[in-house]
Amino acid sequence: MPDLSRLETLIGRLAEKDFSRANEAATCEIAVLPVIGALGWDTDDFDEVCRQYPVKDINDDRGFVDYCLCAREGPRVLIEAKPAEEKLLGHQAQLLRYAYREGVELAALTNGLDWWLYLPMAPGEQAHNRLFTSIDLREGTYSDSAATLQRFLNRDSVLGGEAKSEAKREFENQKRNRLVEAALPEAWRHVDGDSRLRGLLAEFVRAVEEMSGHQPNWKTITRLLQGKLASIGEDERPDAQPETKVVRPQGGAKPNWGSGKPPSGTPSPGPAKKRPSTPLVAIWLDGERHEVKRWSLLLARLCEVLAREAVPEFTERLAEVRGKGPYFTRSENELRTPVPISGTELYVEGNISAKYAEIMARRVLHKIRGSDDGFRIERAEPPSGS
Repeated sequence: MPDLSRLETLIGRLAEKDFSRANEAATCEIAVLPVIGALGWDTDDFDEVCRQYPVKDINDDRGFVDYCLCAREGPRVLIEAKPAEEKLLGHQAQLLRYAYREGVELAALTNGLDWWLYLPMAPGEQAHNRLFTSIDLREGTYSDSAATLQRFLNRDSVLGGEAKSEAKREFENQKRNRLVEAALPEAWRHVDGDSRLRGLLAEFVRAVEEMSGHQPNWKTITRLLQGKLASIGEDERPDAQPETKVVRPQGGAKPNWGSGKPPSGTPSPGPAKKRPSTPLVAIWLDGERHEVKRWSLLLARLCEVLAREAVPEFTERLAEVRGKGPYFTRSENELRTPVPISGTELYVEGNISAKYAEIMARRVLHKIRGSDDGFRIERAEPPSGS
C-alpha cells in the first residue's frame, strides 16, 4: 500500500506551485509522474508504467495515450495528461474512445492539478456521465485529495480489483443522484401549490421574527431548511448510505448532487464518526502571540495582523487567495458566514473547519509573505485521560 503521507506532502507542494508556464512535458515531469509514483507504481519500469501507449482510434488509425498502468494480464488504467491549467472538458471524448476500444475499465484525465476519473466501459452512458469522481488538488484538504486518489488509483487496489469495484460503486451513486435530480422539479410541482406548505413556511418565518426581534436573512433560513431536510431524509431511511461529494467540472454535467465528505481512503460499512476539533487558543507569528478563541475567526485575526505590515497591494493579493469558492471578498453577500477583517475593506468566510482554516491560513501567508515560516497554531490541551 502506498505511503499516504508521502502523497499528501506531494499534493501540498503541487497545490502551492505556479504552473502558469508549464507545458505538457513539464506538467508530466513535475506533477503527473510523481503522483503515479506516490500511488505505488514503479515509474522506472516501462512494463508497469508505459509511456506513449499505442491504441487504435477511428478507422483503425493509430493513437497514443500518455501513460498506461499495466499488469501482467494487460492494461489496467489509461492516463491522458494535458498542460497545467488547461481545461479538460474538450479532451475526455478521445480518452474514453481509446479506453473503450482497448477494453480498459479505468481512465484518468489530468492537467496535474485536476484529476478526472472515468469508467469508460459503463454501458449506455454519454461521455460526461462516465465520470465518477474528480479531484482538484487546490481544493479541500490535501488528505482528502490523497485519500480519493489512493482509493481509485493506487497500485495494490488496481491490481487487486478493489479500485474497479469502488469506482463502480461510486458510479452507481452518481447515476442514482442524476435520477433524483431529474425528478426534483416534477416532485416539487406536486407540493408547491399546496397552501398548507406555504402557510407553514410563513408561520415559521413569523416565529423567527417574533423571537429574535429581527427579520430573518433568507440565506440563513435556506441553510437551516437544507440541513433539516437532510436529517429528515436520514431519519426516514435508516439504511441510506452516506454520499460522497465530488468536485463538478466546469461546463460539464453535475457528477454528484449529494452532500458529505469526499470518499475516504478505506471503505467502511457505515458513516465514520466525526472527531470534534481541538479548541483554538491563539496563533503565533514571528514569536508574537495573538489570541483567537474560535476557528471561524482564525483567518480574520491572521489577516488583521498581516495588514499591519503594510504589504504593497495587500488587499489585492488577499482577494486572489481562493478555496472552494471566494474566501476573501469586498461583498459580504458572496459568503455564507462573512467575518469582517479589521483594517481592510474585505470580509472572510467564517464557515470553515479547523483543518481547512489552517490550510487557508498557510495559503494566505504564502501569498502575502512568500512563506509560512514563523507561523503556528496553539490549541487547547486535551483533557487528562482523553
